[in-house]
Amino acid sequence: MERNIESWRIAYARGKAFLSLHDPERALKSFEQALAECPVGRSKELGKILFFLGVTLKKLGLSGCALRSWSAARKLDKHNFSDKFLERFTNRYGMIRQETPELDDWNAFYSIQLGRYLATKRSKKIGTDAENDMIWDLIREGWNELRQSVDLSILSSCERLALFGNYRIVFPFFSVPAAQESYESIPVDFTRQRRISFDDKCLCGSGLPYRLCCGRIPCKDELAGGIF
Repeated sequence: MERNIESWRIAYARGKAFLSLHDPERALKSFEQALAECPVGRSKELGKILFFLGVTLKKLGLSGCALRSWSAARKLDKHNFSDKFLERFTNRYGMIRQETPELDDWNAFYSIQLGRYLATKRSKKIGTDAENDMIWDLIREGWNELRQSVDLSILSSCERLALFGNYRIVFPFFSVPAAQESYESIPVDFTRQRRISFDDKCLCGSGLPYRLCCGRIPCKDELAGGIF
């Protein structure tokens, strides 16, 4: 037992050392080991590991996975820096912030449609480059059509998300679909008898806004790895 505890502490320290040496690949392996071996009752320590894991993932270009790691860290330890990093790097959709609001809108639309497509596949992943290109083209065509028909600038973030979610693209099937129809949940606060706004506190008790917690839209790098 003591040896296992010592092992995760060493892995955690090693990960921070690799991170300071600008070696995120080796830091990632160390933080993953620390996370796997850290006792589940040590929520504060787990929160620290997840925080630095998020920093590592961000440096590796896996920004969506970094946001997910920081969100999990914030739930475990409300006194670390994860909430500051979430506010700094996330946009109004709870996704990684882009250079312009227009790109934020496009990424939200793309992730919603890509997630809907992947939900029909048993593998939950894009299989080939050809499949990826075709799906990207279809989503882009849908995006251009949507922008020509609606003035997004007059809509709130919640209204835009509803519009993005209601827009349906007819995707081709590369294999037998796992489901012909997806059923998307609607977040509701039954205590207040109303739907949850994106900026409301999340019902899980994390203290984070719903858009940064359970209501966060998965980014492309998460979806590409088959994470839902």
